Amino acid sequence: MLVVLEWTLKCGGGGGPALISLPAASFFAGNLAGSFLLTTLADTHLGRRKMLVMSLANMSVAVVITAFSPNVWVNAALRFVCRFGRSMAGTSAMVLSTELVGKWWRNTVSFAGFVFFSVGFMSLPALAYMFREASWRTMYM
Repeated sequence: MLVVLEWTLKCGGGGGPALISLPAASFFAGNLAGSFLLTTLADTHLGRRKMLVMSLANMSVAVVITAFSPNVWVNAALRFVCRFGRSMAGTSAMVLSTELVGKWWRNTVSFAGFVFFSVGFMSLPALAYMFREASWRTMYM
């Protein structure tokens, strides 16, 4: 909502529903494009470890730059770039972690990765509540 007000996407500044939903749509489009394009690189040329490092670096840089977006178009493009890289981070991390443990621990390690991801995702509303007085840019960082 703060982004809508900051960039006047609704009230007199043009935009409308399509422009308001552009960052979210580009986020999911980046995930789709990254999933199609990066999966073969991880399996063939680069390997999972290099792909994981590249994905994490891509996400880190894109998120920091996104916090300084001057308009909705730049924000949407950076969210696409961030999710493009993120599409391989989870898969690469899970496969690498299950390869490190023995056969008996693979299910537990795989399950733990999903549990920690879910707990982290569910903690976001609490973090947003704690930073409710801060700007969306601060929360993004």
